[in-house]
Amino acid sequence: MIFLVISAIFFKSCFTSASNTKNEKRDEAILSIDKGSALVTVWGDDSPGAAANSQMILEGDKIETAENSYATLSFYNGSKITLDQKTTLLFSDVSTEDNNDFLTLELKNGRVFVNQIPNEEGQMTLNVKTDVMKIASVQTQYIASNIPDNEYIYVLNGEANPQMLDKDVVIENTILKSGQKIAMPDSKQTSLLARESVTLVENSTDDLLGDVFYTWTLVKAGVLQTSGTSEVNDELITIVETPVEIVEPVASTGEVLSGLVISVSSPISPATIEKNGLAIEGEIVNGTADKVTVTWDGNNSPYTLQGFKSGGSSFRFVATAEYKNLKVGDNTYTVIAYDAAGKVSNTVVVKVNASF
Repeated sequence: MIFLVISAIFFKSCFTSASNTKNEKRDEAILSIDKGSALVTVWGDDSPGAAANSQMILEGDKIETAENSYATLSFYNGSKITLDQKTTLLFSDVSTEDNNDFLTLELKNGRVFVNQIPNEEGQMTLNVKTDVMKIASVQTQYIASNIPDNEYIYVLNGEANPQMLDKDVVIENTILKSGQKIAMPDSKQTSLLARESVTLVENSTDDLLGDVFYTWTLVKAGVLQTSGTSEVNDELITIVETPVEIVEPVASTGEVLSGLVISVSSPISPATIEKNGLAIEGEIVNGTADKVTVTWDGNNSPYTLQGFKSGGSSFRFVATAEYKNLKVGDNTYTVIAYDAAGKVSNTVVVKVNASF
């Protein structure tokens, strides 16, 4: 009898310990540096320190990624949030109600990819706050941006519940499903806060096609596959069956190509600028490019980039009023690369509205 009592106490202790360990993990995330570097400001500290792989992130901590850097937060139930370059994210609040977990993250600036696919540890409600949105989700994949004049959410899979906020007052409550977006440039935000009627939910277009972060996160999430290697930056070959629409490279003859793939990292289209010049910068994501051309809708004449050398990994095109390839109002730039055999890459379209 004494043995049975001792055994029962022992097993109860083990169960309680395991349960406590599990509960402790609910208010933490593990940070991994995918590329480059990041800073972490621990709650209570005034200055940030260099982030480390597998660093524990707790309520009140703030993460800041550097230029050309990505970092990922992993949560107890398998959910992940990847931070784009020059992104600031605050792990602001954790709460539990009726055994349901609620995590709130504040996207101060930059972009995040939310990959929320719960495992056996259970679901949690994730809230991501931007300047004018509070996005609640349980099981979804989406990209959210809080960049000046370019605040948005694109839902790739699943469903999200963005609330439009005036400070902490809910103005509109919406549901976004796979293939839908809400884009909130400054002009629309002003109208919304003035309680004017605005169209919020739209069908996703190809705005993000060719965007480096968008492509990289889709590969990491398994939406795009790599060929012959586990490295994300290597060959992007095929598209996994998914609701997300990816435009494959098409030759003028209609032939679908898979070899040469390009992307544009800056600016993020559609862009709005209040100056008389900008630089369009991009990368050769897959294959070997012999030349890169940019066509401006102001003259519809393809321009071959003189600074790009055959076999190069990146390209840059400068548009200014002085060069007569940027005008006041709407501008459209079409970027295409060619390999040595003359085969074309995918087409990336950059739209810029300029005022100067």
